[in-house]
Amino acid sequence: MNVRVFAAKVIHGTIVIEGDPLPEGANVTVVAHDGVEDFTLSNDDQAELIARIASVDAGDTIDDKELRARLRRQ
Repeated sequence: MNVRVFAAKVIHGTIVIEGDPLPEGANVTVVAHDGVEDFTLSNDDQAELIARIASVDAGDTIDDKELRARLRRQ
């Protein structure tokens, strides 16, 4: 699986990508801040995000019960 991270802005309710357009029908995942302030990912953070998305796509996940159990142990 190839993953690309890119910048975009919402203009008149439409996500406008900066740079080369994506192919028609491309599946995308949007991570957005609550709108109070912008955020930018460093190259290292982008690489970590891509790696974590790939691990989820590969099935490396836990269910909600396991997540709650792990959070209680912290």
